[in-house]
Amino acid sequence: MSAKPFLLDPAYETLLDSSAFRHRFAELRLGRSAEPWLLFPFAQFPTVICVILGFALDARVFLGAAIYGGAVCLMFAIAAMAIRFEGPTRQRIRHLAFEGDLVTGRIVHCVRKRAGPDQPDAAGSYCVEVKYAVTAPSGKEITGVEMTMREDLMLHDPLPSPGTPVLVLIIDETLHAIL
Repeated sequence: MSAKPFLLDPAYETLLDSSAFRHRFAELRLGRSAEPWLLFPFAQFPTVICVILGFALDARVFLGAAIYGGAVCLMFAIAAMAIRFEGPTRQRIRHLAFEGDLVTGRIVHCVRKRAGPDQPDAAGSYCVEVKYAVTAPSGKEITGVEMTMREDLMLHDPLPSPGTPVLVLIIDETLHAIL
């Protein structure tokens, strides 16, 4: 590799020497996994109090606490199952993160854009959009587009030019992403 590769997320630069970049990629794309069962005891605390009071005071309070407790149990069971049995998209991202090959591609086009309404956390700011090309394991050249906020590239710093190398995680022609 003759030129230093452009990284859409500069935090990867210190992680490329180990598999830590794979964990960062998965965390950024999937978010931290929620552990709803850890909150279960706290959500059941009102149930325990109501059961104790209801048992001592009134059968209706006891019945209400039992219904609330059952609803909380059902809610947490559904949340735990949703996390346990991840959707196909999450499985594909995890597959890409931990089993994808890290290859060098090239920038085709790079522009600054105003963040759209589909990015509420970036409202009113600018993003850098990179169109890249890479050769798939099948030998076919494929392209992809990624966008992110890069404060250091927003106004005055030059954007990378076409042909600048980029690092791409790739499984096949349909599953790939730039770092």
